[in-house]
Amino acid sequence: MTSTSEDTNLETPAPESADEEQAEEKDDEDDEDDEKDEKDEKDEKDEKDEKKKKKKKDKDKKKDKSKIGYEAAMPRDEAVSYFEALVGGLRSGHLEFRQGDRVLVLAPPDRLEIEVSAKLEGDKGKVVFEIAWSGQSRPLAIVNEASAAPEAASEGGDDD
Repeated sequence: MTSTSEDTNLETPAPESADEEQAEEKDDEDDEDDEKDEKDEKDEKDEKDEKKKKKKKDKDKKKDKSKIGYEAAMPRDEAVSYFEALVGGLRSGHLEFRQGDRVLVLAPPDRLEIEVSAKLEGDKGKVVFEIAWSGQSRPLAIVNEASAAPEAASEGGDDD
């Protein structure tokens, strides 16, 4: 006995018993499960590939990012001198920071974004200054110690 499958127009033998019918249904379910497993594996692979791409992109961004920090306790008149040097560097459009053998040269453009916050908690005061700009008009330059001019700023400071 044969039956015709409407989807494929192929003749397939009709099941001869309920056991064979259940076996065919189980095979169909197994095929569906296999397809789902393959789809899940593909989705997982796509997800992993996407994460790898994002990691690489983040890593590339970090390569473009250089940072030099400075923190010290000093008398107020020295702090004033330090900030005056920063102001001079902003005025000239050239800020140079040194830390060990690393030199960071910034070229701020004419238009800057500034943020100032101040707070007082008990007997402790704090003022934070942030000056930012887009690198589109004047790029950030990183200079190695060997190629820096000998009359550059003192360590931890800047020069105008």
